[in-house]
Amino acid sequence: MVESEQPDGAPWTAALPLVELWEGEMIALRVHDVDVLLVNLGRGEIYAYDNRCPHAGAPLHAGRLRAAVLQCELHQWEFDVRTGLGINPRRCQLQRYPVAIADGQILVRIERSSPGARGARGPIP
Repeated sequence: MVESEQPDGAPWTAALPLVELWEGEMIALRVHDVDVLLVNLGRGEIYAYDNRCPHAGAPLHAGRLRAAVLQCELHQWEFDVRTGLGINPRRCQLQRYPVAIADGQILVRIERSSPGARGARGPIP
């Protein structure tokens, strides 16, 4: 795990080499013991979210990605990947994490106060 301090003092963690997340793909991994979903929509649009559906906690990486719409596998709830806001139903939203790209790495910032933030990084089975 590689961390670096930014001018605002928040830690950024190198989550994955950019070349390992192709356009139109999503991947689940663990950053600071938080299950994170990375999504690459292409043209530099990369997003990071908590990998649990806010409805029933289902793993979002098991769902479907169509254009910028992420559909949860369990109950087919849909989210706009660009905003994290619910499409169906509209009353929900995903927990979003800041993303940056540096030196060919996708960096994710997990605040220590984020739910589940406890430690290591690694793939999710």
